[in-house]
Amino acid sequence: MSSEAPEGWRLTKLGEIAGLSGGTTPSKAKDAYWANGSVPWATPSDITSLPLGQTRIAGTETHITELALKECSLRLNAPGTVLMTSRATIGHAAINDVPMTTNQGFLTLTCSEDSDPDFLCQWLNANRSALTAAAGGSTFKELSRGTAKLLPILLPPLDEQRRIAEVLRSVDEAIEAQDKVCRQLSAAFTGALEACFSAAEWPSYHLGDLCQSIQVGIVVKPAAYYVESGGVPALRSLNVLENRLALDDLVYISEAGHQANQKSSLRAGDVVTRRTGEPGKTAMIPSGFEAGLNCIDIIFSRPKDCLRSAYLSFFMNSKAAKRQVAGLQGGLAQQHLNVGEMKKLMLPLPDLRVQDQTVEVLDDMWASLESSRHSLLKLSALRANLAADLLSGRVRVPA
Repeated sequence: MSSEAPEGWRLTKLGEIAGLSGGTTPSKAKDAYWANGSVPWATPSDITSLPLGQTRIAGTETHITELALKECSLRLNAPGTVLMTSRATIGHAAINDVPMTTNQGFLTLTCSEDSDPDFLCQWLNANRSALTAAAGGSTFKELSRGTAKLLPILLPPLDEQRRIAEVLRSVDEAIEAQDKVCRQLSAAFTGALEACFSAAEWPSYHLGDLCQSIQVGIVVKPAAYYVESGGVPALRSLNVLENRLALDDLVYISEAGHQANQKSSLRAGDVVTRRTGEPGKTAMIPSGFEAGLNCIDIIFSRPKDCLRSAYLSFFMNSKAAKRQVAGLQGGLAQQHLNVGEMKKLMLPLPDLRVQDQTVEVLDDMWASLESSRHSLLKLSALRANLAADLLSGRVRVPA
């Protein structure tokens, strides 16, 4: 929140450009407040669950009755009010398109004549971290009405506010559209994955019978093994993502530690699986790691010639495998997968020709999904930088 006003702008306070109010929760014990309710009643999840890039809300999951509205002193916010979450999750803002009430997890802001709701909504979302920092509370963070009123805001003239909001809204619309593409591609990929590993005509085998070995990496981790640089890279659970590896946060172990743990030295084509923290999530070691790569507390499988590594990796990330993992764990809060359980997994196995065809289809779909996700990340980064420039006045939007 900058305190230097660009030419034509003024430094003011949030409470001077908008009226701030709150909400409440009618008694759950009184059925007449809830049964067959028709008045939209927003909770923070209604805002935080909006699609990426969407800043308008036209409906809520829960409704209250007219009686609750009358007897519980609930404010019915007119369309065009800015609804901002103010408890625990702070600074998520949207504008209501229909009359709407809220629970106590909101501050609602009714703009004055010289402030634009779309601009204010953009400003709140862009300053989410500062709003959270201003919040108080020990059990959970809450931004009070009194504190919010005093927050400084740089306010351009009304016409410029609207131009800024329009530019950012256009990027939001692009983000929303790209996010929709990502969700559609993700659903298509998940559906294809499910179909590929639910084919009844393929015989199923225990994974332990289809692999040369299934082992766990270094479990005991003496501090002496770790070095800052110059050692052998080692994968941990956080490096194993669905169908890919995150290689920007590797740890390194000494050459001596690597030599002492040659059994957990990985090679291209090995399939690595998380034991803890989303157990079962799997990726394949690509080519290029012949020089040495170790692993720490993750399971790695080395398929026999009858099983393609990529086929196994896709299977492990399918719902079919996840259901088996959950079943082997007995439904308990056992947040780890052990080697014995891994070996018991039943894998539907077609011949190599069909495996190759399956992998080719899934590879293409996954590549399209990853490309779409990358485009979404670039758009989101562009939007963040643009918002910082426009809302501070560093970059002006001409009339």
